[in-house]
Amino acid sequence: MARRRRRRDRRERPEQRTQRAEKRGSHEEDKRREAFEAQRTSLVKRRRFVGALAFLPLIGNLGCAFGITPACAVPTEWWLAIFAALFGSYLGITLRLFLDRRRFVRESAAGRSS
Repeated sequence: MARRRRRRDRRERPEQRTQRAEKRGSHEEDKRREAFEAQRTSLVKRRRFVGALAFLPLIGNLGCAFGITPACAVPTEWWLAIFAALFGSYLGITLRLFLDRRRFVRESAAGRSS
C-alpha cells in the first residue's frame, strides 16, 4: 500500500504539467527571438556596408567632373550602373528586414513557435 501511495505521489499533477509546458514554450520563444535578432543584426551590418559602398560610384563620377583623369577612364553609364546595382541591393536588404520583422511579430502574436 505504501508503494502505491508513493507512486501516486510521484506522478505529476495537471498544474505541474502546465507549468512545465509553459517553461518549454517560453524557452522555445526565447530561442526563436535570439535567432531572429542574430539574423537581423547580420542583415543590418550587411546593409550598412552596401550603403557605404554605394557612395564609391558617385564619388568616382564626381571625380571625373572635377578633372581627376583616372575617374574619367570609366564611362559615366558604368558608374551609374554600379550605383544602381548597389542601391538596389540596399533596398532589397531593407525590404527583407521590414518583411521579416513583420512576419516575426505576426507569428509572435499568433503564438507560433516555428
